[in-house]
Amino acid sequence: MRSREGRSYESRKGVVALVGVVTLLTAGCTSSGSPSGSGSSSSGASSAKQMRIAYVTSGLDGWIQANVDALKRGAQTSAVTMFNANYDPAKLTGQLQSIAASKQYDAVAVVPFTGLSVPAIKTVIDSGAKVATVLVPAITPATNQLVPGAVIATGEPYERTGRSIGTLTVQACKKLNPCNVALIIGSKTIPADQTFTTGFQAAIKGSDNIKLVASGEGKFDPQAARSTAQNILQAHGDLNVLVTEADNMTGGAELAVRDAGKAGSIALIGHGASVQGCAAVKSGTWFGTTVSLPQTNGEIAGKALRDAVFNGAKPANPTPDPVGDFPGGQTITQQNVDKCPAQWSQ
Repeated sequence: MRSREGRSYESRKGVVALVGVVTLLTAGCTSSGSPSGSGSSSSGASSAKQMRIAYVTSGLDGWIQANVDALKRGAQTSAVTMFNANYDPAKLTGQLQSIAASKQYDAVAVVPFTGLSVPAIKTVIDSGAKVATVLVPAITPATNQLVPGAVIATGEPYERTGRSIGTLTVQACKKLNPCNVALIIGSKTIPADQTFTTGFQAAIKGSDNIKLVASGEGKFDPQAARSTAQNILQAHGDLNVLVTEADNMTGGAELAVRDAGKAGSIALIGHGASVQGCAAVKSGTWFGTTVSLPQTNGEIAGKALRDAVFNGAKPANPTPDPVGDFPGGQTITQQNVDKCPAQWSQ
């Protein structure tokens, strides 16, 4: 990872290319391939039985890469095939339905579109595959509720995440009146992002000095967030705080702030406690970020799927909350940046 001084968001697209690898189910037996519409995959030899896992995601970025790698460690398998819906709920539904019909996979990990993906997830469960939902709660973004029949849910309650970022915003605005704030989320059409916004607005509601003057979408992509931030800055030259729903979008917004000659005069806040985000908070370039734990999340989900597939076991806690148990809470500023977990890279 590059340091703050050397990192270049311009050369990053915020999308990590992931290549699923399908290995032998047992020594001497090969997989028959992926369902129609899947990502590319290949077969490899295995000296011991490996789980075949389909990882179905609403989008790809550094958080997902870290989660997939950790899930492989927890499940003790390299036989993971990636499916990317590219933020299209209908496409993700079709992918899950194809996976269920194919019966090629022992387990499925899915980053769902909250609510919209539940019927298709149930189809996968009914097909006999073990299911884990990760990152985004499947039923309601306010709580990490387990889909009936699923093994485990390791999502983050998005209303709480929004409130945590709202709390940081209140802190950044403490000495300003008025304090003009702009918010960039991933997509206004994604249920979890809508709930994130609700939590954020609830956190800042009691602060009369805070004025939410602009909002926009960044598609969890640095360049898209940079463009949105540029438009916001052109319309609001008196902006004090710029907040985004993900560190990689804050990285793009930071470039827009620099382009506008306002570096150091606008407080930047992100979400995810990425390698770059933690470094930026430590240096003072960003005011703060909030914790997300893709590696912890992935290892817990992978182990639970493995235990379910091979032992028929159920986890003692089917809805764990690694972020909620993080020492010191979810918000990271210079006061506690030494505890910043940095479990993923943009």
